[in-house]
Amino acid sequence: MKYFGNDPLPAACAPYLDMAAEASAALRGAENKEIPGVSEELLQEDRVPVHVIRILDEEGERLMGRRSGSYITIDLPPLHQRAGDVKRLSGVVARHLQPLLPDGPLLLVGLGNSQATPDALGPQVAALTCATRHLMPQFAADGITALRSLAVLTPGVMGNTGISTPELVAAAVRELQPAGVIVVDALAAGALERVGSSIQLADTGLRPGAGVGSRLPELSRETLGIPVIAIGVPTVIDTLAILRETLSAYHELQQTGPPVVDEPTLRGLSERLLGEAAGRLLMTPKDVDKLIADCAHIVAAGIARAVHPGVNKRNFYAYLQ
Repeated sequence: MKYFGNDPLPAACAPYLDMAAEASAALRGAENKEIPGVSEELLQEDRVPVHVIRILDEEGERLMGRRSGSYITIDLPPLHQRAGDVKRLSGVVARHLQPLLPDGPLLLVGLGNSQATPDALGPQVAALTCATRHLMPQFAADGITALRSLAVLTPGVMGNTGISTPELVAAAVRELQPAGVIVVDALAAGALERVGSSIQLADTGLRPGAGVGSRLPELSRETLGIPVIAIGVPTVIDTLAILRETLSAYHELQQTGPPVVDEPTLRGLSERLLGEAAGRLLMTPKDVDKLIADCAHIVAAGIARAVHPGVNKRNFYAYLQ
């Protein structure tokens, strides 16, 4: 039995959602209506659902609450069903990531806090990724062309360093002069089924911590002057979203139709139940350590296979640390 309802999120939520696929579902509504300025394509690749969203113009930007560009959501099987499936899943990631990457040297940035497991996706991907920038002169001398120049940065969090992530990344870009930046970060989901079960690729960059209320400047072509490709996995969900799904499921089970609860009423109920914790309480699965480790391997393998010409489905483990 499915206990959580299938009702889409309210359309007003769309600009505040980390996942473009969730924003699209909210705007489309139960009637699945078209969104002006947005094109969508549903694919199946190697038995993996892939949802490609392209925001085409200013109207699409306004409605979706994000920049024009491509947003690709790759839906993963449940954690217990994907053991040993890194080869297949990372191949799908690589096939969609590769066209987004510019030619030339790259900088990989693993965003997040390695001391907080739900926020450790970026640092774990960075730890699994082999940096090659410092080896390129020797590769050139030896005639090795199977590897591209890749630098890896784990900036940590401002609470530990005193330096904001955008400041550190901008300084690294000025010094290294890469052709593009890949940023990896944990996201916040708007629906329980998304937690740990989707990978989002976007060629528009990201705003670090936006899903949990951070107001740091974005990392994008507009701020760094070069393409920024963002890779994210939702690892947490706000209690308000859980409350919304629970109410929907209750009405569904009682066969009373969809709940008539608008967002202000829902937020008021959340504040009544949670007190001062309302709006600040995030939930994550109890097996989040396994979830993060699994997703980090899939993402790191996908990056290796997309970045380096010599990596393929047979040898990619040799390019992971």
